[in-house]
Amino acid sequence: MKLVQCKKNHYYDADKFASCPHCAVYDKQAEDTDSREAEEENSDEAAVTLEQGLANSVREAMKKHSS
Repeated sequence: MKLVQCKKNHYYDADKFASCPHCAVYDKQAEDTDSREAEEENSDEAAVTLEQGLANSVREAMKKHSS
């Protein structure tokens, strides 16, 4: 077993891994978090757009009804 320390001070077996598996896990978690945040922003924008569209539809229906 060849114990190596990466730049972020994690220890790993270099005989089993070409690079630090701990850093790979942390990098993947960060990517997943970024993806979830982007999806949440997109769904918030879609909800606002839907809400605005409904409000516009109601206004137009009221205009037609009152005419």
